[in-house]
Amino acid sequence: MAAVRNPSPTIRFAPASRSDTGSRIIDAAERLYRQFGYEKTAVADIARALSMSPANVYRFFRGKKAISQEVCRRLLEQAVACGSEIARRNAPAEDRLRAVVRELAHRKSERLRNDAPLHELLAAATEESWPAITEHAARLEGILATIVLDGMNRGEFRAGDAHRAGRCFYAAMLQYLHPALILDPAGRNLDETVDFCLAALRREPPMRLASTKLSSLMLEVPL
Repeated sequence: MAAVRNPSPTIRFAPASRSDTGSRIIDAAERLYRQFGYEKTAVADIARALSMSPANVYRFFRGKKAISQEVCRRLLEQAVACGSEIARRNAPAEDRLRAVVRELAHRKSERLRNDAPLHELLAAATEESWPAITEHAARLEGILATIVLDGMNRGEFRAGDAHRAGRCFYAAMLQYLHPALILDPAGRNLDETVDFCLAALRREPPMRLASTKLSSLMLEVPL
């Protein structure tokens, strides 16, 4: 049953297409989630804000979870768009990988500070393993892999499986890139962790290669 609260101003729209109506429902849900929280908002509240019946909302979405999935996708799309823009920059691959982590970690920190109800929605989506969360992880891994591959092609990183490297980089930076995890809110260890990951991607310095080869030769010499 919908929570009792002061009625929100009714929003009136001109007749719209099916896709427009679906977008309006998502807009209203996001607005109410920000104001009252995901758990306290019911489909009836969303319908009331749009001056339509709950039955009409169900014509477009199977239920509150389906609406919330789309709110999540919209929020996460902003992070993907940001990461994609950074990936396209004409800059060293190391700088772009670091920029992706810093920017997405900053956005998450700002959302936690200024939009806590939406962060709670993403936390619920994570706990229940909603497809929107797993899709988001795959897209971020793809962005990271694209940057790594470009670094390999430019000679910044040693040759290898860029997709595997992208997955490993994402896993290592999960506390900063995952939309709901808050393990290092101040980002105190962010640069140190990025440096560790980048060191694993770089081409080995000539002196290290020479030392490795020399050590191998010494092991082959009979005593």
